[in-house]
Amino acid sequence: MGKAPKSPAVPPPAPPPPREDEAVADQAELERLRRRRGRASTLLASAPEGGAGTRALLGTEA
Repeated sequence: MGKAPKSPAVPPPAPPPPREDEAVADQAELERLRRRRGRASTLLASAPEGGAGTRALLGTEA
């Protein structure tokens, strides 16, 4: 009898997806929100925690 047919070579595994640093992602998200919400959010978001009025103005009331 003849030889068995050859199977194709197994391709190398795909490279892992790039890992995104969480701090960089958080900073990018904050920057996106600041641009969306305008100048007041830029000034107020850099301030300490802020009161209820600040959170209501920025739409972050939880």
